[in-house]
Amino acid sequence: MGFAEQVLPVLAPKLRLALDQLRRIVPGKWAKLEEIRLRAEQPLQVEIGQSFLVTGAGELTADPEQALKVGGADLLRTLQLIGGNSLYTLEEELKEGFITLVGGHRVGLAGECLVARGALLRLKRVTSLNVRIARELKGIGGVLLPFLAQEGRPLRTMIISPPQAGKTTLLRDLIRSFSNGEGLSAPAKVGLVDERGEV
Repeated sequence: MGFAEQVLPVLAPKLRLALDQLRRIVPGKWAKLEEIRLRAEQPLQVEIGQSFLVTGAGELTADPEQALKVGGADLLRTLQLIGGNSLYTLEEELKEGFITLVGGHRVGLAGECLVARGALLRLKRVTSLNVRIARELKGIGGVLLPFLAQEGRPLRTMIISPPQAGKTTLLRDLIRSFSNGEGLSAPAKVGLVDERGEV
């Protein structure tokens, strides 16, 4: 299942239609999609190596007047679809500021919060959703394997980089590589604690 089948169904209908049209019109660009930005009363925006706005017909544009406007109702409907029509099921994830979709895609949230005694109680009004597309890139960790193992065993390693530089993608590939025994004397038993459901 590709990311379109995982992400499009959780978007409000008019957004889903525009992005599905984009997928059909420019499949090469769609395959490189990195982010979908939904901001209340702002144009629908995508990141494909650079930022583009999207029209209701699914065409890329730089003109905000031609772009499809995302309404507050579109944001609410998208959240409802993500939560299976029960926002209560997302309560804890909403407090974290993001939701992880099937496939590891992440939806970042921004808006007004209800805070008591320094603790976030809930998100009152969502003003922005940012969908970051997860990718599996097999083999990208291969060049690092010789530096991450010694005497046939994995070393303790910390992966550090700025946002959207591929930490999760790299980690996913290293887990696959080590569990297959690549760069090691034998396949490793890999245990993963993924409390955010990203990997």
